[in-house]
Amino acid sequence: VSDIRFAPVLGTDEAETITVDDLDTVQAGAGDDVIEITGLDFDAIDGGSGSDTLRLTEGGYDLDRGALLNEARINSIEQIALDGPGDINIDFSLADVLDISGDDTLLISGDAGDTVTSLGQDWLQGNDQTVEGEIYHTYTAGGATLLVDTDIIQDIS
Repeated sequence: VSDIRFAPVLGTDEAETITVDDLDTVQAGAGDDVIEITGLDFDAIDGGSGSDTLRLTEGGYDLDRGALLNEARINSIEQIALDGPGDINIDFSLADVLDISGDDTLLISGDAGDTVTSLGQDWLQGNDQTVEGEIYHTYTAGGATLLVDTDIIQDIS
């Protein structure tokens, strides 16, 4: 696993950890990559093929469709890890899940201070799933599957 800290960043076919700084553009390769961001001032992130994770390493900010997701700044990401020390809030639509993920499935991990909101999208809650020892609520709608860590505050309908 290599660490890359330059802009623009092009990944390889290997699994990599890529740290995104202000104004970076990332085009990860075919590996199962982890793309770490410390803020929201990046230009664009494309996970490429593979199962890619966007890790938010700082807390205290909001990821929402108006400020970030609808601008197509994040693509081909299958997991979002809310790993920051403070609370992180995500607000998105069904279309955002379909646009962000490479396989129409998005897994969101985090802790009790984090919040995930997706209202008015006709999400149907299914059976909980265990992934790598963590329990996730499962929601489906319009061909998308959303898995949200049960530790996260959820307002999903």
